[in-house]
Amino acid sequence: MPSQTKPGYPIPERLNFFLLVLASAASAALLFFASHSTSTLTIIVCAIAFSFTANTLFSLLHEAVHSVFSSRRVVNVWAGRFAAAWFPTGFSLQRAFHLTHHKNNRSSLEQFDILHEGDVKWLKYAQWYAILTGIYWVVAVVGVLAYLLVPRMLRIRSLREDQSKVAKQTSSLAYLAALDDLNPVTARLEIVFSIAFQGLLFLVLDLSVVGWLACYVAFAINWSSLQYTDHAFSPLDPRNGAWNLAVGPIGRAFFLNYHAHLAHHQHPGAPWVHLPSLIPPGSPQPRFFRVWAESWRGPRRVHELPALADEASALQPFWAPPSGLDGRLAVGMTILFCVLFVLFYGGASHLGTAIPWRFEVSLPFERAIPFVPEAAVVYLSLNILVGLAPFVLRTWRELFPLLVTLLAELLIGTMVFLTFPIQTTFPERSADGVIGDIFAIADAINLEGNFLPSLHVAFAATAVLAYARKTGVLGRAALYAWACAIALSTILMHEHHILDVVAGLLLAAFAWRVIGKWAARPDVLAAVDVELLCFRDMWQFALRHRRYGLIALSLVYDSLIRWRATRVLRTGFCFLQHLDDLLDGDRPSEREPLEVVDEVVRAIQTGRYGEDDLMRLASAFVSDIRAVGGEASVRDVLSLIAVMRRDRCRVIDGAVLDRDSLRKHHRETFRLSIDLMLTARKAELRAKDVPELIELLGWCSTMRDLREDLRAGIINIPAEVLEAAQSEGLRSLDYDAVVATEAVRDWLKEERVLAQELLRATENRLGMIGGRTGASSLRIFSRSMRGFLHRRFPRLFPSIVAVNSSQV
Repeated sequence: MPSQTKPGYPIPERLNFFLLVLASAASAALLFFASHSTSTLTIIVCAIAFSFTANTLFSLLHEAVHSVFSSRRVVNVWAGRFAAAWFPTGFSLQRAFHLTHHKNNRSSLEQFDILHEGDVKWLKYAQWYAILTGIYWVVAVVGVLAYLLVPRMLRIRSLREDQSKVAKQTSSLAYLAALDDLNPVTARLEIVFSIAFQGLLFLVLDLSVVGWLACYVAFAINWSSLQYTDHAFSPLDPRNGAWNLAVGPIGRAFFLNYHAHLAHHQHPGAPWVHLPSLIPPGSPQPRFFRVWAESWRGPRRVHELPALADEASALQPFWAPPSGLDGRLAVGMTILFCVLFVLFYGGASHLGTAIPWRFEVSLPFERAIPFVPEAAVVYLSLNILVGLAPFVLRTWRELFPLLVTLLAELLIGTMVFLTFPIQTTFPERSADGVIGDIFAIADAINLEGNFLPSLHVAFAATAVLAYARKTGVLGRAALYAWACAIALSTILMHEHHILDVVAGLLLAAFAWRVIGKWAARPDVLAAVDVELLCFRDMWQFALRHRRYGLIALSLVYDSLIRWRATRVLRTGFCFLQHLDDLLDGDRPSEREPLEVVDEVVRAIQTGRYGEDDLMRLASAFVSDIRAVGGEASVRDVLSLIAVMRRDRCRVIDGAVLDRDSLRKHHRETFRLSIDLMLTARKAELRAKDVPELIELLGWCSTMRDLREDLRAGIINIPAEVLEAAQSEGLRSLDYDAVVATEAVRDWLKEERVLAQELLRATENRLGMIGGRTGASSLRIFSRSMRGFLHRRFPRLFPSIVAVNSSQV
């Protein structure tokens, strides 16, 4: 097997030396404290810590085995011998065994997790559970001593012969053969060195047998648990038969990325610091405890092996700063929830003081519960636990079910607070010093009233339930312990009675099971996605011009009572305005807008939409409009897009239309737009019922956007008018120069007179229409046109209005 580092994988020699010294010092200190402490708890803590620092030393031994501890051979060998002494083993033996493992990995000699026909079943299970329980370490140490003292034991026929089932099942056939190539003197001297080193530890640190055994038993269990977990149930391939196991940052640090074992087998010459970068993005990374727990079910037949690669996902850290648009939405949702919490929770506390009745839920023994002000520290940690939400659930789709569940709990809690107010029976509380200050903060946050159910407990339990799926077994255990500690703190602080806590837990269980499950449904998330797309577009429209903000507010207000039924109005406005901005150049695009629009048209025609924002919005609008207007409305959408598309073509071609063609273009644009709006509102009226309003809308669009259109290259001045202006000496399409020409001023005067006539005709026609469905919407447009004609137009063209007025 290759053992030299490859170009591009520099060895972190200084870091390796530092870690070797640090891990050795830490291990020695832990052995010392475990040996000299009379506290069982201290011994246990030292033993657990030693199991990790000793694994760091083993990982450095592993680096030396592959000659990547140091680039200097002598240093590499002696560092390996020193690290091996901590195990204890011999460096040459470890190197021979480990490289044999690389050679035979997942071959018939190393399939300890698979039951084959003819296997000695009890031996297979004995070997398997010896690996999981730490007995494997004992066997390894005993084997080293046997090589030193009674080497003939390692030559017995049952361990060496090709026909021996024991030799094949235990892999002794290959591993013991590897010892034959070693220099026996060097190998045995290394073992003697390790024994002497262990003796020196006993002598210098005055170790006790109990302390030493406690530490090494813990190390044996911790070390053995990993030794085949990183291979169990993996592909039967020497190079790819391992896992890149997902573990937390602490585990990766102590084990020096040893869990990235597949990357190591694929690149055995790469030092440990490079292994994470060698894991392909998105590749399966089963969680360590998932594989470890599955291993305890024992060896099994090939067809019974768990499909860990299929269920594994790429490693994601439990905590990370939210980033990108998804992250901003997650943070925004969290802030919105905090605002609602202050309003509802604070409002319930304020209103609750005016309620004359109270109920007692205290149990007889609760007055005997001691007041522990120090519990306020844990109590306040709820803010951290819930505040982690956008850092753990970093996309809005992950976060939404949690926030909706918390909001539901808040609303249910508010109703219960006001209908079933509780009278606490705890005595007055006081605390001094720093703890007293912390307790005062916690007590102030809790406000008055708001006892049953305990939202403090409900929120903690719900947050933990949401976070639990983002971490492994130990992480979940820590989260559950945190939630339990918070629940207990509410009682020890005398903030809540036991029944308050129980009610909070029941509320969390119910809400997460019902509300959380509903909010996580794909159809619900898809609907929320559409609303977020709409609100983001509405916000961008409003930033560009306040009139779009007013339209958006009007649509939202109009939708409050029938939100789902009126979604088509919001999706229609946002989708069509998005396209219009894209084609007019008001929305930046890396691609030619016509290409984007044509893709949208093909998607509508075929029903195959992409995943970008515009495509998702298109899919939602077409689905909505089809539901209310059928295929005819979809054809209107396509026709309207074709008309809108012409404006972009006019810009590219520099086209100028005559008066009739311009009016026809605007008439067609607003006829289709008004028809789609009326269809969305399920109105009986159509654009053909108000032809004057359609002409008036086209006039308003031309006058209102004349400056912006000229800047964008869209010429909405008739060709004959522009030719007359050019004959006056107009040489550019600068807005101020254009409107200063006599020809354009005359055209503007004519257009104003025409608009006045159209407005009168529109108002008369709407008066005749009466109360038919859709008339109220059309009257809004009519009033808007009156406002533009009498207020906005004079501000845009004051000289034109002044001239017209003087003539009148």
